[in-house]
Amino acid sequence: MQINSTTLVGKGYRTIKLNRYKRRVNIITGIGCGALLSCYLIQQYYYTPSLPFGDDLPVIFQFLFRFDEAPTWSEKIAILVNNRFAEHRLLSASCITLLTYLISGTVQLPVLTVIAGLCWVSSTLLYFKWLKKSALSTIWLIPILFVFLAAAPYQVIYWPMAALQHLVVVFLCFITLYFLSAEEKTSPRLILWAISFAFITTFSAGNGMAVWPAGLLVLGLRRDVKYSLIWFFCSVLSVTLYLWDLPRTGLPSDQAAKLLLTNALRKIIGFFAGLGSAIHTKSYESFLDDANYVFSLKYPSIYLGLLIVLLFGWAFRKTILNYDSRISPVLGCTVFIFISFAFIIWGRTPIDGEIVAFKSRYYPYSIVAICNAIFLMAFLTKATFWYKWLFTGSVICGATFWSIWQVVAYHKIYNHANLLQAGLFNWQHNGSWVVYQQTSYYENYFNAFFDEMKARHFPIQIPNTPLSQAFKNKKWTDHYFSELKQVQIQKINNYVHLNLRNEQAQAIRNVDEGYTMVMASERDTFLLWSVVSPTGIRNFFKTGQSCREGYRVEVALDQEKMPKGNYSLHQFYYSGNQGIINRKSESTIVF
Repeated sequence: MQINSTTLVGKGYRTIKLNRYKRRVNIITGIGCGALLSCYLIQQYYYTPSLPFGDDLPVIFQFLFRFDEAPTWSEKIAILVNNRFAEHRLLSASCITLLTYLISGTVQLPVLTVIAGLCWVSSTLLYFKWLKKSALSTIWLIPILFVFLAAAPYQVIYWPMAALQHLVVVFLCFITLYFLSAEEKTSPRLILWAISFAFITTFSAGNGMAVWPAGLLVLGLRRDVKYSLIWFFCSVLSVTLYLWDLPRTGLPSDQAAKLLLTNALRKIIGFFAGLGSAIHTKSYESFLDDANYVFSLKYPSIYLGLLIVLLFGWAFRKTILNYDSRISPVLGCTVFIFISFAFIIWGRTPIDGEIVAFKSRYYPYSIVAICNAIFLMAFLTKATFWYKWLFTGSVICGATFWSIWQVVAYHKIYNHANLLQAGLFNWQHNGSWVVYQQTSYYENYFNAFFDEMKARHFPIQIPNTPLSQAFKNKKWTDHYFSELKQVQIQKINNYVHLNLRNEQAQAIRNVDEGYTMVMASERDTFLLWSVVSPTGIRNFFKTGQSCREGYRVEVALDQEKMPKGNYSLHQFYYSGNQGIINRKSESTIVF
């Protein structure tokens, strides 16, 4: 057979052209992914408050107190291993906290969240490896990253305790499944690494136990019978140790266990809603939006969750029929997410069957479920006409998802910073945070803890916040502030409820800027925190502002806990270390 030299030249030219195209794709993918990763970590460090919030105290600071006071190393190790909150053992969170404390001699909360963020973004490297292993173009990493790095789980991204728990446990699951599937044939070295990380995962969060069935699926798909048996026995040991001395009563899941079959159908639908919950953007203005939602079949998240389950079933069937285990770690990771949401739904759903999954702190698991669905969709359609069209659609949907959450989330970060700074000011000047009055547990806990910390001179940095500095440098004015649109003060059940609204105040632009209401008597001064609302998507891209004009003060004050006196209310604006206070009193409150 005679070979035409022209044909060889043509084939060689096409090969060179294809290689150039692949290099360009890799460069574009690398630049795009690098920009998203950098943006994520920079924002995480910049927007994380330096002040503790809620569960940060028992998980981070109280743990360090107990560790520091333990007289022997055996007791210190016991405290490290057994640090827990509710049903969760928090080994990874404790180790990271302790390590940063020993290195720096203090606790810097933004550093802790960035470490958790580094763990989270490192998971994307495994997506990259799994794409290559599955013979998929790595350009699929772009839509995956748009979803993975969105601000949907803002509570977790910017709340140190939540970041150290949820972001890290997902990374540990990823790395465990990576070791189980890294080579064509599982080796003793890899299985040892995987078991070690699985034990750490188990003791890092309540849902960490789900890594064992996830790993068992991976080994089963790889037909590793011997290692599957070893894995199973290790899982029994690990779960037994986790549950060994865990309290059986007084935990949130205790009541849920008694109502296991109550509203079972609603819980199943709530499970589907959880898988797709990250697309649910409707929420309240506060950072800790902890409300449940009335049960309904109208939520799009339910149908996205159903699609995720169908894609998993299709990919699982194809893997079994084709004896192809290349996507086994993605399938295993999806099982981890399924079990995590089963824990959440069956452990937290109230008796009336309301949907509990629409909380930002649960969204990391929905994020992973959606990313895995994109991966499985690419795998299932790679030899079809739909492959390129689905990629284009995934990029558009992913970019839209990322953009919407950029708009929706960041006003909550501003509100959160405003609340914490006002709380710290109140404690420093009056010995009470006030912001936690409606949750007596945290009100007493925060006041007592910070008094104790101050007395011990424990090396925890309490920053000089922009709000406190601005109040010291305040200037009185008669002209800057517009008149309040609404001034409503009511006394209900021993609480004074304030509802004040200004609809013309200029929009705030950064986390060191905001509005408070100064409540001052002749003897005492308190700062009442405000909330701002998000702007529209069009206005966000046009002006770069994430907040609309105006602010609201919606506060309930316990009459028995407030010092007696006649208090006047004054609008206060701060930016950096400068503040402006309105000379005119908006109203008066008598306690």
